[in-house]
Amino acid sequence: MFAEGAPSHNPNVDWLNTRGMWTLYVILLVMFHLFLLSIPVDALTVPMVWTLTNVLHNLFSLILFHFTKGTPWLDTDQGRSRALTFWEQIDDGIQYTTTKKFFTILPIVV
Repeated sequence: MFAEGAPSHNPNVDWLNTRGMWTLYVILLVMFHLFLLSIPVDALTVPMVWTLTNVLHNLFSLILFHFTKGTPWLDTDQGRSRALTFWEQIDDGIQYTTTKKFFTILPIVV
């Protein structure tokens, strides 16, 4: 077990601050966009695919960041994060960190 109590980090959201995570996130978003472009439907023009990419990304982000509460696959926090959304758990709830700025600005850029 842990000496001096549980560690202060939250593995549920610590992966967002790991090295290369932002790059991976952007690459996955571009790959999703390219996947939508590769669907052979005449109604999917390039502007329509950009709109779909933006809307689906924002919907995914809304559900992940603002509707997911607690730690769905981690039970070692003993209920400390039960009432907190994923967004509130990022960087221990501190506002205007670089991670939160990245996830705020990215949908605007897309």
